[in-house]
Amino acid sequence: MQALMDATATYTIPARPLTWLITGCSSGFGLALARVVRSQGHRVIATSRNPSKTPELVSEFSGAEGCRWETLDIDAPDSGSLIKKLEDEGVPIDVLVNNAGWALYGAAEHFTEEEVRRQFDTLLFAPFRLTRAVMPYMRARQFGIIVNISSASSLASLPAMSIYGGAKAGLDAVMKTFALEVKDFNVRMLNVNPGTFDTGMDKSLQYQAASVDASYEQKAVGKMLGYMKSGTAVLNGDVQKGVQAMYDVIMGVGPGEGHLNEPHLPLGVGAAYFVQGQAAAAQRTYAAFGELSKSVDKTPAA
Repeated sequence: MQALMDATATYTIPARPLTWLITGCSSGFGLALARVVRSQGHRVIATSRNPSKTPELVSEFSGAEGCRWETLDIDAPDSGSLIKKLEDEGVPIDVLVNNAGWALYGAAEHFTEEEVRRQFDTLLFAPFRLTRAVMPYMRARQFGIIVNISSASSLASLPAMSIYGGAKAGLDAVMKTFALEVKDFNVRMLNVNPGTFDTGMDKSLQYQAASVDASYEQKAVGKMLGYMKSGTAVLNGDVQKGVQAMYDVIMGVGPGEGHLNEPHLPLGVGAAYFVQGQAAAAQRTYAAFGELSKSVDKTPAA
């Protein structure tokens, strides 16, 4: 069993320009990463739900050699058809970056099931759908990279982010297991866990429809909601530095050299601290219950 769980693999990346399909390119990480990738001589298929809202970006990418802009609503049940269309045209997708998304904040007690499903549809089911669509082609070519722009909130429990963080944590878990299944085909997966970056996402946050019970107002969740709604949230992450770090780790160059087997890339001071916290929490759990855990097997460990 342990051997099956070992994600170590020897990945190789072809020494040629790669074709990247990036979702959510109208702003934020998606746009910044697309520009870095293009500047490095790769081909970019940039996508957004409504390209007519950003004609200048469509023109920018459509005018670059090997690049284009496509309409893609990742929530659509047939969103994977774009990948088939491109592959049928002879445009092989080497790197899929699942970036598009939005965030829903609120008190866990007050979320409706419809709100939860809507958040999970975008943050978990949509990237999983696109990954499933591209995987047969990547397996056949014996090469591919899947990058999921997750969140630092999947690494730690944060008030008001139960559904957002839960959806991202679900994506992390699904993709880490998916990675075990496809590593022998030279297909690699990377979950990127950014902290607070000035991507503009804070201005498009959505909040649950229900009013938060007054008893929560001076508690952690109420204070977090008030902070985010105030417009004064401190966003320390530098987007350009962040996407350059992503590119280096995806391609295994610079700080990414020798680390192609790492399943997570935390970005930002907060994300780094969350990883430290996870490690410390795991050590505490093992110290408290490790021996008890091993003792309940039919044949206890020596």
